[in-house]
Amino acid sequence: RSLLLLTSSQQPEYVMSAASANSPDVLSQPAVERCVDERSLRSLIDALPLVDNHAHPAMLLSPPVHSARHAGSCSSSGSSSSVRAQSFCVPTTPSDVLEFRNAFTESHDVTLLETQLSSSLSYARNVRQLKQVLLAAHSTTTATAATSVQDAESTLLRHLSQRSAASRIESSLAAANLRAVLLDDGLQYSELDVHGVARTASSCCSAPVSSYAGHSCAAFRVLRLEREAELTVDAVRLESGAHSPITVGLFRSLFRTRLLCALESLPTVVALKSIAAYRCGLQRCAPSSPAPSDEQVIEFGLTASGNCRIQSGLLVSEVIRIGLSIARERNLPLQIHTGFGDTDLKLNQADPTYLHELLQSEAKYAKPVSIVLLHSSYPFCRQLGYLASVYSNVYIDVGLAIPYLSRAGMRNMLSALFELAPLNKIMYSSDAHTIPELLLLGALNAKEVLADVLVSTVHDQELSFSEALSVARDFFYGTAVRLHPAVSEALRNLSAASSFSSSSSSSSSSSSFSFSSSSSSSSSSSSSSSSSSSSSSSSSSSSSSSSSSSSFPSTVAHIPTPSLSPHSSQPSLLLPSTVALLPAPHIEQLRLLWVDTANVRRCKVVPRRRLTADLLRHGVGLTRANHGGGVFQDGPVPGQSLTPIGEVRLVPDLSSLVELPYCRGHATVCCDVASTTAVTPFVPWEHCARSFLRAQIDRLAEQHENAEAIVGFEVEFYLVRPGEVASATDLYACSLSLDRENEVLSKLLDTLEKQGIEVYLHHAESGPGQFEVVLAHQAALRAVDQLIHVRETIHALTVAYDQHLLFRPKPFADCAGSGLHLHLSLNREGRNIFPHPSSIGELSAEASHFIAGWLAHLPALLGFTCPTVYSYERVGPGCWTGSTTSWGLDHRECPIRVPVHPGEGLTNVEYKLCDSTANPYYVVGALLVAGMDGVARSLVLPEPQTTVHLDDAVEFSEQYHLGQCSKLPDSLQVSLRCLERSQLFCQALGVEHMRTYLAVKRDELARCSETLPAFPAVY
Repeated sequence: RSLLLLTSSQQPEYVMSAASANSPDVLSQPAVERCVDERSLRSLIDALPLVDNHAHPAMLLSPPVHSARHAGSCSSSGSSSSVRAQSFCVPTTPSDVLEFRNAFTESHDVTLLETQLSSSLSYARNVRQLKQVLLAAHSTTTATAATSVQDAESTLLRHLSQRSAASRIESSLAAANLRAVLLDDGLQYSELDVHGVARTASSCCSAPVSSYAGHSCAAFRVLRLEREAELTVDAVRLESGAHSPITVGLFRSLFRTRLLCALESLPTVVALKSIAAYRCGLQRCAPSSPAPSDEQVIEFGLTASGNCRIQSGLLVSEVIRIGLSIARERNLPLQIHTGFGDTDLKLNQADPTYLHELLQSEAKYAKPVSIVLLHSSYPFCRQLGYLASVYSNVYIDVGLAIPYLSRAGMRNMLSALFELAPLNKIMYSSDAHTIPELLLLGALNAKEVLADVLVSTVHDQELSFSEALSVARDFFYGTAVRLHPAVSEALRNLSAASSFSSSSSSSSSSSSFSFSSSSSSSSSSSSSSSSSSSSSSSSSSSSSSSSSSSSFPSTVAHIPTPSLSPHSSQPSLLLPSTVALLPAPHIEQLRLLWVDTANVRRCKVVPRRRLTADLLRHGVGLTRANHGGGVFQDGPVPGQSLTPIGEVRLVPDLSSLVELPYCRGHATVCCDVASTTAVTPFVPWEHCARSFLRAQIDRLAEQHENAEAIVGFEVEFYLVRPGEVASATDLYACSLSLDRENEVLSKLLDTLEKQGIEVYLHHAESGPGQFEVVLAHQAALRAVDQLIHVRETIHALTVAYDQHLLFRPKPFADCAGSGLHLHLSLNREGRNIFPHPSSIGELSAEASHFIAGWLAHLPALLGFTCPTVYSYERVGPGCWTGSTTSWGLDHRECPIRVPVHPGEGLTNVEYKLCDSTANPYYVVGALLVAGMDGVARSLVLPEPQTTVHLDDAVEFSEQYHLGQCSKLPDSLQVSLRCLERSQLFCQALGVEHMRTYLAVKRDELARCSETLPAFPAVY
């Protein structure tokens, strides 16, 4: 039991070996083979390193004067001496003694703290245990045995009062043999009322997360959803007035944006967390049915300081829903508080079985979010074990119950969980808070109690000793590492970077425990071989080395928190989400980008200091006439109703923001065009192409059982050097073509990577200087936004490299044309619904109807997808674009191709009749409209085309009027006529919007009727 004792000149006897730094989830075979009896099992369990799955930063009684991520959460970016001087609950007054005692109970009742707590079994054990460990590790302190709890407490407090905050954290981490700790820094100590006196932000705060990161331990964040939601509301109230109504729609947009911003600016976040049990009970966690409308006004409470406190069931349900959505996108676990807690929690509403509906809903996804239920759900332990036994994505965390319960209580708790739950789904945490020594107490008690329970299972012949050891490994770090790839990567980095003294190296050689295995050892049980191989980059703060001094390491980025106090020192009206998006000082200008009716990308630039919550809600003004002009006339064209009278607003969608590495100090964000008033902050404008796509995405989800469109683009273009002619090397996929343009292409790919835009592949095409860049598939709106950013980046880089960029569909009469091919599939609850569910090589019925809708409306679709005179230079027989209303399996002469993927079947459909003169928001929106019509009418998909048809002798107009539509329009004039006659598209787009679109396109057609103008460079 004394293996964890640590002296100032001694490392723990069992440490992680730097020589074996390959896999953090492998138990070496020699250790398993030596585990043959109770003594060896207990000894080897004592030697295990730990990952603390859930804890909180300790409380500092007087905060440093630095910026904070949250109110009441201090930064360590100032001088190290000011941080080192901080202390935790220094026992100089009776009230400070109560602060120390408060760390061992969920009660804040002064009478209980003064006269009753010391008689509890857990407090007596923990105080004596802590005194024995800490005083034995510091020989300069007299380790006189205490005969009572009061004497042990007094001796312990005197010892702690002489130590700095940093040294207490450092020694607790080392003595507990912790290699990683996940910290929820959303706990607001200043909001808790202890010993009858309310704490304030000026009297206490949290230690910085970075203070837990050192040369042997990595620190990560757990992002508390309710705290982020409250900050979102407070930011809007700060800007618009404390009594201004906030709609559900506005909250959804800003809250989602804030979470995404936090994940970008705080790379150490590895999990999300909800404390819904404290706010309205777990029974309100399931998504509301029906979902609240965007116009509904949210309700919330206020704290004593006047800040938002989320407590309504409707709002909590929205917070959980949005949190789950982002966790699913980012592959993050969601931790949920269950069971006992502070006195403002209603225990009967913290029963985890209330989560049954939420868990059933999440289980429908192909990759459901891993949900970690905290605190062993005590006293509902058996209910928790049941949930873990029936839901594959439910995991168990035992923090708080260990070390808060008596030793018998902890054993009973673990035994209850072991009755039914899979043992590799149970993991350790301390739930340490207030004082860092709880990290150590959690480790000591967990190892003793787990060993007791495992020995009992061996005696009952349910496990062997070696199997029990593997269970302990999973409990203390294996399961946590598998759930958090970033933790796994950080542990490997720590292993590789660590250097140990010769004494510790020799001692470690006697122990076969580490987070890795050397080449001479092999992995053991099958459960240990299932660790996740994926990993993500961890923050440098997690893996950076720490000096041996007691100063805190540098902190990571923080999000400022607005205060509603009129005396606040908050320096600006910046919405926190905006600040998080623009954390670097060099980003000073934000481009508000939109795409007009004629597919011209336009932008207005807003300085950083002007990015207020009001701007984010109401946008920037824009004349309505802008959307009534074409590429040849920068003003309203005849035949439509948009004039210089009236204004709309450009409302930025911050989730689409990317930096512009090629333009110093600039970032770009895609915008919706909205009609806003003082009463309605955001109403989509009927002439906005992006809002048209949004509407079709929403309609697809509403009318087709939450279906989601997944889209990927293939972007083709020419790079032409002035005065250069085609060469023999310009052949499809020719490596020499890539070599010739390597410099600009490499710069393009590097820039896109920095912008977070994933390129699936790129290659040379058939024309002289022609290339194709294939973008990774995304949700439809995000895919189109990224395509817009790609076009902007390609244009900018070719200017910088003094090259001519040609997006023209057919720039050279005798060379290949350039298209914008689009791949689309449909997902439902995370599963692709295009392949036939039981027959590989066939389409599902829904996919067949969807593609049949494309075929039925193909002539009219060309009005959106081939919307210029230049488009038809590329379209025709033999051009690999298709010229008939046909589809085929891997048939590149058909306009609609269904690729055949080996081993996967028919997973998506490709639309080929599109080029870069088309507005992609219209393109994807129109394809969704046509496809949904095919599903709604159960249109029959004809047999796939198997021959190549190059016959262009049949007049299309004759076939069209006969209803046969075998040949597609060969001119913009005919395509626009088909589009105008389509009731489906007129209804989907709206009469006025369709009128404007047709007027703009016909004006462009008229200006090209006699002499074809030079291809506009704005595409």
